[in-house]
Order: sequence, then C-alpha cells, then structure tokens
Amino acid sequence: SEEPEGPWIPGAVPLNLNDLALNSEEGEEPRIALDLPEDLTGVRSVFEFAGVSDDSRIVVVFEESRVPSATRTIWTLEVLGLGERASLLDGGLEAWKAADGALADTPGDPEPGRITAEPKPDRRATADWILERGDSEGVALVDARRPVSFDGTRPEMEGRAGHIPGAGSLPYPELYTEDGRLRPEPELVALFEAAGFEAGDQVVAYCHIGYWASAVVFAARTLGWDARLYDGSMTEWAQDESLPLVIPEPR
Repeated sequence: SEEPEGPWIPGAVPLNLNDLALNSEEGEEPRIALDLPEDLTGVRSVFEFAGVSDDSRIVVVFEESRVPSATRTIWTLEVLGLGERASLLDGGLEAWKAADGALADTPGDPEPGRITAEPKPDRRATADWILERGDSEGVALVDARRPVSFDGTRPEMEGRAGHIPGAGSLPYPELYTEDGRLRPEPELVALFEAAGFEAGDQVVAYCHIGYWASAVVFAARTLGWDARLYDGSMTEWAQDESLPLVIPEPR
C-alpha cells in the first residue's frame, strides 16, 4: 500500500496512502496529515480504479515492517462500508515469499470496480467525540505512540507535550511480532488490559497522524471488539491549545 517497486503477488495493485487522505503542504497552517476527507468520492474512486467492488474479497499486503500502511488502508475500507470484506496478509509480502508464494514482475491491471456500499462514518472519532466521551465508562482511549511521546519526554510540537486525558499507553509495535505478524489472542488481550481496557469497552485509538493507531484498531477488531480511530490524532489535538494534555508524574 506504499507503491512498492515489486516483485508482486500476482494480481496485486499498488495504492498510495496519500491518495486516500488529505495532507497540508510544508509550512501550511493548520497542519493536516493523513486525514480522511469528509467527501469520500475521491477515496472511493481510488479503490474502484484498483478493481474493488461491493462484492470484492480484499486482501491488503504490506512490505517489510510497514504494518500500519495496510491497517490504515483496511480502516479506510471500513469507513467506506467494506471492512467486513477486507483482510490483512499476516506478515505481509515477506511471509508470502517465505511460503514460496508465486511472484510477478509487474502489478495487476484489473477492470475498474464499483462501490455503492453505505459508508460507516462512526468508525472515525473526532476531537469533540473524545472531549465528550473519552474518559467515560465503557470507553478505552488508547495512545499508540511510543512511551516517550505518551509521558511528555518528546514534545508533540513546540510547547505541547503529553497525552490526552484518560488515555492508556499501548505502542502499536507491541501488538505485532518483529516480522509483522499479529500476536496471539491471549497476548493481545493482556496488552489491551494493561492499557486500561475492560471487557465490553469500546476502543478508541490515536497516535501522531492516525497511522500507527490504525494498527491498534485493527488488532482490537480481530478480537471482535468495537474500535474506532481518532483520525486527526495528536496532529490536530496538540495544535489546539484549548485541548488538554496530561504529563504523568515521575515515578
């Protein structure tokens, strides 16, 4: 999903995440990074050009360790109403090669598809939603960034550091092995519980730009849990000085 150069799984079509989101130019204010547009027409067209239709079985592949490239793509499909038809190739392209899967020198060239599925905008959380419900009972707000970002050691931007009130820390790499495979269910459950999740909670994940957090949302969804992504994440939250941030007390 990052336009790799090949080789390819036969029939695979490259997608660039920047074609599925809004991004501001260098120095432009406010900063926007990987935000899903409100109008999904263009995003829908990108998938249709890749051959995706309402009845497609979609398998998303990533190269090397770029798991969030695939999980962000799957989350976008979920917002489009096709989440139940999308899967992640566990371990990505390297796992395919290790299994002696066939390879092609060129990408696929499918006939354009047609998507008419009803979108699911509630898969995306907003800053207002988090302000109203983020610390409510039944919501597990999860920070997918590294601990140095969560505890404020590394500022998100000048003058703004820490995490959103009520959030627990769960860096996304902890949920996956070094070769990009999802950890077994008992390990995943234990990691979410350590971050403050309780049975029946709705998981709401954020990170810097809604990239790493998509890997947390995907892991929660594989467990059958209700999970949504705060798309604006800290790029949006930290720019607004009226929104609170918490720096934990030193241990």
